[in-house]
Amino acid sequence: MGSEESAVHPLDEVTNGNSQGIKDASIENLRPVSVIVIGAGFSGIYCGVRIPERLRNVNLKIYEKNAGVGGTWYENRYPGCACDIPSHSYQYTFAPNPNWSSFYAPAPEIRQYLEDVVKRFSVDRFIKCLHKVVGAQWDDKKAKWEVRVENLETREIFTDEADVVISARGTLNDISWPKIEGLSDIKIPVMHSAAWDKNYDFKNKRIGVIGGGSSAIQIIPSLQKVPGTQLSCFIRSKTWISRPFGDVAMEKLGIKDKQCKVASKYICSPH
Repeated sequence: MGSEESAVHPLDEVTNGNSQGIKDASIENLRPVSVIVIGAGFSGIYCGVRIPERLRNVNLKIYEKNAGVGGTWYENRYPGCACDIPSHSYQYTFAPNPNWSSFYAPAPEIRQYLEDVVKRFSVDRFIKCLHKVVGAQWDDKKAKWEVRVENLETREIFTDEADVVISARGTLNDISWPKIEGLSDIKIPVMHSAAWDKNYDFKNKRIGVIGGGSSAIQIIPSLQKVPGTQLSCFIRSKTWISRPFGDVAMEKLGIKDKQCKVASKYICSPH
């Protein structure tokens, strides 16, 4: 009772120098989180909309190697390029487009749709075009990703850091050439659907198309219309295409015309 030592409150023992002490921080003081997204196609743009909506105190960067957004819809410019699934299924739920020009929308229209979404939701503030991610490595000491990025305009390579790296680069931007002996030695023009030469004149040319997938199905009818062409198609296996059935069903239901009362009811409302 006569000791000169002052009484120590139990809480002081917990908080002063104890590794298990109570953290002195505001509930709303969220730590900053840095996120790097690779690619500004469909998935990258989606990240640019949803991440700022659902995360607070986030530093977001989207690196895109092309000069514009859209990913595969920016790169693919071959004749007849279009969506191969129904257009109304190939869009964001938060940005429905009731005005697609056709059941399978053409590539320029899809590209414009993506550019409109970027503008509407201000995703462009996060996007750095002509910046290609060339490497990424996790640093255990920093608990950070070290991301190497090449500025394709200046050829400068710099390192950026992030807590989270999201790959939104997809699978359609790596050009795949068939393994055909002598293909690289051919002296005539050879082009890939994903790297189309829009300036080449196909008039009065003999043309060989290798493959029977979605791109070939779109390219072949377009080249058939070019005057004087002789077209040969080399296909390894058959391709099955479903016949149209949606339009027939809509006609039977009396909703073929999108301007009719029934269709108009659902164009502007999901309910």
